Amino acid sequence: MEAYGLTERQLDLLKHTSVVLNSISLVSTFLVSLTYLMFKKHRVPSLLNTIFTCVSFCLCVALIVTPAFNYTPILTNTIPCYLQAMSIQFFGSLIVNWWLVISLNLYLMLIRQYTEQEIRERFMIYYHIFAWGPPTLQTLIPLFFRRYHVNIPPFYCWLENDEKNIWQFSCFYGEMIFFSAIGTLLWFRIIYAACTLQKAKRTKILTNYLLRHIVFILMYILIFSIMVANRVYQALKDESIYFPLLYGQTISLSAQGALVAAVLGLTRENFRLWKSFFASRFC
Repeated sequence: MEAYGLTERQLDLLKHTSVVLNSISLVSTFLVSLTYLMFKKHRVPSLLNTIFTCVSFCLCVALIVTPAFNYTPILTNTIPCYLQAMSIQFFGSLIVNWWLVISLNLYLMLIRQYTEQEIRERFMIYYHIFAWGPPTLQTLIPLFFRRYHVNIPPFYCWLENDEKNIWQFSCFYGEMIFFSAIGTLLWFRIIYAACTLQKAKRTKILTNYLLRHIVFILMYILIFSIMVANRVYQALKDESIYFPLLYGQTISLSAQGALVAAVLGLTRENFRLWKSFFASRFC
């Protein structure tokens, strides 16, 4: 039995993969966000990481709703459809913007040698304006023009998938491509600067902070690339690799929360903080 170009087995694979990976992402991003909020909320890099993991958590909530209910179709122009569509659009755009902010912050600290205090005083307000402003507009404008519809497959509500892909490109993919290009350039510049540091200083920075954020930036460059490739092949109507790209996007989107939690949260410092916390409460 085939549904919307996919077999029943393929739909089941999409559902189970999405549910499992989103569930892991939900738990892991919640724990990392809690760690940052409890122990590190006053530091600028940690504040940016906290916001990012919280946004990642919310995106996982929006994505898991549809597969968790067996891909039951949501009717267009209903309140559940609008809520899911706006959530995916808003938090998806936030992911892109805050990712670029974290990349830029790493560049300012490593290349331009700004201190944490200088960044807090000079740039923090601009970080928030840039990261929250455009996604808000990109979410409200399609709502005003009634451009949120059911996307099939896999039955989730998002921007309409019209023939010319105008809304998806202008409100999401265009921004993703542009910001990914900027972030990639920053990533190469950061790598070059890290490689030219003196050996002792390079070892200290890489092990404590820099290496994790380099991996973090690269990870999302790959995720964004998979999403853009999937959208391009959908526009070209190339069915030969439609499911592999759709499945790759499902894996990357569903697992992104768990990956960012692993990269930014699995540190000796975090384990030590929790060990001290439990020791002070129960010992």
